[in-house]
Amino acid sequence: MKVYLAGPEVFLPDFPALSDRRIALTRAAGLVPTGPGTGQDLLEGEVTGLSIYRNNLAMMRSADLCIVNLTPFRGPAADPGTVWEMGYMTALGKPVFAFTFDPRDYRTRIEAWAGETATEADDGLMRLSTGVMVENHGMSDNLMMEGSLEDAGTPFIRAEPGESEESVLKRVLALAAETVGQMA
Repeated sequence: MKVYLAGPEVFLPDFPALSDRRIALTRAAGLVPTGPGTGQDLLEGEVTGLSIYRNNLAMMRSADLCIVNLTPFRGPAADPGTVWEMGYMTALGKPVFAFTFDPRDYRTRIEAWAGETATEADDGLMRLSTGVMVENHGMSDNLMMEGSLEDAGTPFIRAEPGESEESVLKRVLALAAETVGQMA
């Protein structure tokens, strides 16, 4: 089964090494990796944002399932492109598995990012001093992402404090491989 590996790693300076590690772990789990960094994303001719987008779409369509890295990126929340890929694969009806290397819940991360603690407002919601509501559902990120996983029956894998990235990756890959085995 072919798995599309989605995440913000492509923007990191050590992406080639990260990609090689993800590919090796994916293959060790009995899955065939596709997505950025797998060699199937090499484009000929002029490389543009649109050509990268179209190639990613083709790789997602060719995949049987998706594994998504929702670790916060460039702020307190997941990478928006990765979240879009998650939604696209969900809309295609393909199984989506997600993980984060950050064990904190969304509220805790928002408060750390804002430099203040949200307090209960007159309307009963948690708000920052600016009046902006802070989601307080105990979820790892926006409720639409974790909610879609719950509805699909694919639990969100959140790192335990001190757990290595490799351990988290192995857990999500084992869960995906087990699910794929049940689908076969």
